[in-house]
Amino acid sequence: MRRETMNTPMSNKVDIDITSPTGAHHFLVIRIGNPRSGSLVILAKEGVKYHQDIYDSYLANHPKENVYVQGGGFMSVDKKEKVIRLWSESGKFGKEPDRENTTVPAIQEHYPDFQVLANYDALFPPEPEDSE
Repeated sequence: MRRETMNTPMSNKVDIDITSPTGAHHFLVIRIGNPRSGSLVILAKEGVKYHQDIYDSYLANHPKENVYVQGGGFMSVDKKEKVIRLWSESGKFGKEPDRENTTVPAIQEHYPDFQVLANYDALFPPEPEDSE
């Protein structure tokens, strides 16, 4: 299993479990310490059945942290095409409040070689725009 975790000066951490070159994952966005200004943590995990499973796993490993779920959705990571796609929302936690201005830039900062595409409402991942 390959896990990539990175920290930034902005106190953001992206923890994405990308065990396969191409695959869809559930993801959650949480804040630690303060629901509005705490450290941002983005967790994605392949093979989980529910977003709650990601949350439960995080709490089990960080029992003393004050964790505030912001929302989540689905993510696919295509290492060959170097594209990360975010779409839809968590059935339990809803969607994070500012995907375009918070989640996407945090992921883009940690994966600068990847194109990060996102939307809220689609049931399927966004497609890259033609660069012609």
